[in-house]
Amino acid sequence: MELTSLTVEREDPVGTLVLLHGLGGDEHDWDDSMAILDPDQRFDILSIRGPYEDHGNGWFMYGDPERVHLTLEPTLSAIEREITRVLDKHHSSQHIVALGGFSQGASTALAAGCATTASFRPAGVFAMGGLFPPTDRLAYDWTAPRRILIQHGSADRDTPVQEARAVAADLRSLGVPVEFKEYATGHSITPEALRDSSDWLYGLRRGVSP
Repeated sequence: MELTSLTVEREDPVGTLVLLHGLGGDEHDWDDSMAILDPDQRFDILSIRGPYEDHGNGWFMYGDPERVHLTLEPTLSAIEREITRVLDKHHSSQHIVALGGFSQGASTALAAGCATTASFRPAGVFAMGGLFPPTDRLAYDWTAPRRILIQHGSADRDTPVQEARAVAADLRSLGVPVEFKEYATGHSITPEALRDSSDWLYGLRRGVSP
């Protein structure tokens, strides 16, 4: 599986921000958000398009848990190859990786960042309007990401906010450093959520670069 992506390279990056769009989107969905997420331009940006073109550029196909797993597994492997390519280019142990996504892209970002099979350890994952993929076939390493940010609309009808609150509570009980932020919106990305993600990303890189 080969992925289509958009790369924005900075002059002196401290890390790479990997962005995954929602169902029906593409790698350009984050174009207008990049300046808010990374106003200081300290992250290279890798915005990836979901591989299943016949299913809204999805990251996996919904259905029973087995179908989710069988379609998600090659996606995670392909995302890992993209990230490995970036890390190999920078040749620095100080170059951090952060993942972020919306909706199904948020689910995939969480899976990619926490899967036991991943060869990289992300500095953090932010998830807007999406939770872990609906399959029990994936194993997770809760020590992998340093931090997780879950952002959810209180009026989200696709994924009820009660589920997001419960996931955040479960992660805390596992010792995962998680933040949960709730917004007066439905299933959407708000300017406030983007600004909160930007502040969170600044916190990730604060220990890497002044």
